[in-house]
Amino acid sequence: MSTLQNELGIKYPIFQAPMAGGVLSPDFVAQVCNYGLLGTVPSGYLSIEQTLVFIEEVKKKTHQPFSLNLFVDYEIYNSHMQIKKPDEIIEIEKTYDKESSSVFYLPSQPNVDDLIQLAIDCAVPVVSTTFGLLSPIHVESLKAAGIKIITTINCVYELDLALKTQQPDVLVYQNAQAGGHKGGNTSLPHSEEAEIVKYLDVNRNVHYVLAGAVVNKQDIDLALSKGFDGVQIGTAFLATQESSVNNEYKEAIIRNTETAFTTSITGRSARGLINRISCLAMHENLGFPYMHYATTNLRKLAKSRRELDFQSLWCGAGISKINNIPTLNDYMKSLTL
Repeated sequence: MSTLQNELGIKYPIFQAPMAGGVLSPDFVAQVCNYGLLGTVPSGYLSIEQTLVFIEEVKKKTHQPFSLNLFVDYEIYNSHMQIKKPDEIIEIEKTYDKESSSVFYLPSQPNVDDLIQLAIDCAVPVVSTTFGLLSPIHVESLKAAGIKIITTINCVYELDLALKTQQPDVLVYQNAQAGGHKGGNTSLPHSEEAEIVKYLDVNRNVHYVLAGAVVNKQDIDLALSKGFDGVQIGTAFLATQESSVNNEYKEAIIRNTETAFTTSITGRSARGLINRISCLAMHENLGFPYMHYATTNLRKLAKSRRELDFQSLWCGAGISKINNIPTLNDYMKSLTL
């Protein structure tokens, strides 16, 4: 079997994690690709038109392979219905802006058919998936177009299911230490790394990538020594000068050491820094993606005032190993030289 690098046409076995929400720019993704890593276009929360523009901007700046990440969700949402925010969010918002609305509307959500067709039309080299499994027809469509498939898993059950249904070229095992959303397709708990490692030699028709608390070259070497073919890094990329997160967020990453899972921000389990919004005990959690949009205005207000208590500060358990804010290029050099 070829190496991960040969399979995807990259120089180094390192992926930039698909971090949605405006934290990465097309310039950032292209720079990652041009260095020889696999950069990822995060389509989460973007419209089809916005995703197309992002892809086109990346392609203008690099001829290297990149991945398009999809939130796989086949549910049909009513985007015209007025929805009341949870009382806890309304109360806090009023302390920032007495005129803030107590309701929100769910933006129109791109359907998976359109996202798959966009990937094919744009000749995207790789598609990665989180939150769900692609339907058989979508798997076949990507394969027929010569597009590689990366599937995110959190446990052995999801690993086995992905092998049976997704024809994956790469499986990304996102462990419990990884920052941001739990990206697998079930609500099952994370499997321990040792359980996943047992499978690495069982099926070598697919490449395995480790995600979670990977920050430096030592972490990469350790993952490779355990049998993983590569790694995926998120938080450490946020803590570079070129990422789009604000300076307060970056300083919080290098100043703090503790993270925890929360569902109070987006309605879906995600790991980040512990702050007031992450600790809110919602009387009525609307679930994903409703909570993401229910808390959007509050998070924007907090960001405009440079207050961290009510921002979404996604990051993983590896933050204790991050102690400065390098340039993106310097950080990538530290991983590969």
